[in-house]
Amino acid sequence: AMAADTTTKLTNLSNAQLKDIITKDVLEKSFLATGQVTRAVYDEGATFTDEIDTYTLDKWIVGTQKLFVGDKSRVSLVGDIDVDEKRVEFRFDEDLMF
Repeated sequence: AMAADTTTKLTNLSNAQLKDIITKDVLEKSFLATGQVTRAVYDEGATFTDEIDTYTLDKWIVGTQKLFVGDKSRVSLVGDIDVDEKRVEFRFDEDLMF
């Protein structure tokens, strides 16, 4: 098991600020292929859900980094990122190298 992350959490962000951070994670870090998220905006109890399963934050990061070749993969947004008090949701297009 991974040790709990000790990153200082960013709290009290506006929806617009959170949307900006997630947008950068998607477009600049390709986090869906690299697992490189701005962890400071995620609760350690956060989950990631895809069409197959729901994953804890640590399992999702480790699994994503092992599964994909991040610098050979491409991720882009389809439409906008929706942010509210309970969730961040968006659609994306990707070309992934395993």
